[in-house]
Amino acid sequence: MSQPLPNRFQEFELDEKEELAATAFHDLHVMWFYNQRAKVANDKLNLKFNPEKPQEFMQNEASLEGQLKILDYIIAIAADSSEKQRQLQPTAKQGV
Repeated sequence: MSQPLPNRFQEFELDEKEELAATAFHDLHVMWFYNQRAKVANDKLNLKFNPEKPQEFMQNEASLEGQLKILDYIIAIAADSSEKQRQLQPTAKQGV
């Protein structure tokens, strides 16, 4: 069973099985992550620069870039988890 780690952040010690289970997203979750990434990417492409408020543009662009990076990270973790789960599944014997 995972145990909380004593630090300022909410963090838990997970064993390998728990880690794999935690990153095993349902296909529908992964599709939602892709949809969110597409929405954020569109928002970033549609940002309008206002010469009177350059700082606002830079902040909005940085926020959207951060959102894209975290979504890419989660999508990559989901793909890696799926691959690990496929490798752990017993293969069917052929010719039996």
